[in-house]
Amino acid sequence: APARSPGLAKVTADFTMRNLGNTAEKMGVRFPISSDNGFGEFPEIKDAQIFVDNKTVSAQRILEVDPLWGRAPVPWSEFDVNFPPATDVKIRVTYTVEGTGEYPFVSFPYIFHTGAGWQGTIGSADLIVRLPYEANALNVIFDDQIGWSSTTPGGVIKGNEVRWSFEDLEPEQSNDFQLSLVMPAAWKKVLDEQAKLQKNPNDGEAWGRLGKAYKEIQFYRRGYRADAGGTELYRLAIDAYEKAVTLKPDDALWHAGFADLLAVHAYYENFGSTDASPDALRAMQEINRALELAPN
Repeated sequence: APARSPGLAKVTADFTMRNLGNTAEKMGVRFPISSDNGFGEFPEIKDAQIFVDNKTVSAQRILEVDPLWGRAPVPWSEFDVNFPPATDVKIRVTYTVEGTGEYPFVSFPYIFHTGAGWQGTIGSADLIVRLPYEANALNVIFDDQIGWSSTTPGGVIKGNEVRWSFEDLEPEQSNDFQLSLVMPAAWKKVLDEQAKLQKNPNDGEAWGRLGKAYKEIQFYRRGYRADAGGTELYRLAIDAYEKAVTLKPDDALWHAGFADLLAVHAYYENFGSTDASPDALRAMQEINRALELAPN
């Protein structure tokens, strides 16, 4: 991701269209290039390229209803395509789109339901997400709502890819795709500190920074990730902070950072309870130690 960007996705959309009738058809094919992103913003695809049977075609910019919200018109691209009978026509659209979110989480949507305009069901559809690093439950958020996005169920993680497959799809708006991720910039902090610790596993500062990086991507603005990856992140953050305060026992800041992790998690986990949890008690011990070391 470039500076100040939540993350960019390079999209390649391949369609194999087949005219099932007995006569040739010609029509304007269109796809949306903007929509309200839920924050009252209308980011627009700027670099779309369109190919029909491997030949570049030009498109005109038109205004049609917002495909997600059905409100004010938004820009679409439209281009003419000939569909001979009983013949596959291959259409490719490529573009770059910026994700939506606030640090440290980002989401990427893909609209499927406009495909319902084609006759009959879509025989099959494969959606493949390729990350620039290994995909895992820590950086791909399944089974949890990040506030404005919830990843489409059914994705299979392998290597740096997450794959979804659909058969006989007659898409409705509920079928539109969503992907929730840890922002690339936030995940890079994790990878950078892990790499430093591979070289020097006794670097207390690096362990502290790693614990802080895990903590950042485990907490929401209010609450914490309850998915399997979030649970693992909490365990990893505790482990990293424990190593930091063991290797640097007189560093008040790492004790305070550890207390922050434990106290915030305990607050939301036991919301409304008057009983002090073990994590809350341990948080008090860590903040007391920090105050002993740095009373001012």
